[in-house]
Amino acid sequence: MGEIRGRLLIGGMVLRNLEASLDHGALDSESGWTGCLLIDPPQQECLQLGRPYRLELDDERAGQIEVTHIESVPGQRRLRALIRGCSPLKWSPYAHEHRHDSVITLIPATILGDA
Repeated sequence: MGEIRGRLLIGGMVLRNLEASLDHGALDSESGWTGCLLIDPPQQECLQLGRPYRLELDDERAGQIEVTHIESVPGQRRLRALIRGCSPLKWSPYAHEHRHDSVITLIPATILGDA
């Protein structure tokens, strides 16, 4: 499983700075992949099993998921939310710059015409 960070969009709310573990199927960009999110106990109240959510990862991939189960983690205060991908994890159109450590700076241009 690959470790990664991201955020989960829940209607008008966002759970930020989540730690995630994704199975290798998530790297193939096909739906049906699985993984888990580590959440704080109060965040559990925001999640419903079987409801679709949008997962946005720090590496610029995003996709629809559903939470299939929430369980306690022995020796930890946080909970583990098991997830299933409902759509492929797709790269943002701007992820190319992120993955190759390139930075593009857009500078606004002023067009001057005859007055």
